[in-house]
Amino acid sequence: MKKIAIIGTPDYELLARYAGRDFIDLDIGSDAPLSLAERYIPKIYCAILRTVVSNTMHHRDTIDCIIAEVGEAKCDGARLVCTLLERELGLTVIRSKQQDKASTPNPAPLSDSDLPLADKLAMIMDSYIAKGLAVKGHQPAREYTVLSDKQFRVGFWGVPPNDFSLLKLFPRETKVLGWTRSVEARVPWSLDYEMRIPDTLPTVFFTQSFCQKSSLARYLATKHNGLYVDMDEKLSASTRAKLEAFLELSAGIKPWS
Repeated sequence: MKKIAIIGTPDYELLARYAGRDFIDLDIGSDAPLSLAERYIPKIYCAILRTVVSNTMHHRDTIDCIIAEVGEAKCDGARLVCTLLERELGLTVIRSKQQDKASTPNPAPLSDSDLPLADKLAMIMDSYIAKGLAVKGHQPAREYTVLSDKQFRVGFWGVPPNDFSLLKLFPRETKVLGWTRSVEARVPWSLDYEMRIPDTLPTVFFTQSFCQKSSLARYLATKHNGLYVDMDEKLSASTRAKLEAFLELSAGIKPWS
């Protein structure tokens, strides 16, 4: 049976119609080379959307349909990519707009846990599909401890990076903020929730290069005296050095030790 592919964070009620099916998250990097996407979109473009297109092209024969969030939880670029995939690859794209539903943020225990940062982000994105659905192949829940506000040493704001090696520079006492936290809280369309930043917590504001969230990340980094970081495909030596310096000077963290 072919898989159900998703882009972004579609509505739960829509996902529930496909309970029991295999899912593939097109936002997550795979063995598909990003160069595949250059047939349809520029090389200088958001790495996440390049990943979406390359994954779709690579897995085209195994995809039944695509369920995509195209409301305020996603971006104009994603909406355009959906149209491109529909017209050029002949795939069925089912569009979802979550922001039409009033919702109170849920607790975000994974964002506040003592798990390694890479595990937190991977589990948050995995749980969005798996929670409450009979989705095959998702990771079982792991044991963790929810930290108090005083135990956090640094914050990570933004979206999951294309290169998870960046996340290994952060300690376990990293509070997840921004869009990724909003996903766990089930309000990925809420700009107000996305902009909630603890006043005294040193925070790294991360976006993919060429992402429209770059303006918000830079604004918040300036406002909260944090570090603005944008990255394309891979973690560069200069970005690593900038991040290591910020972590050491602002929070006494030495990632290399």
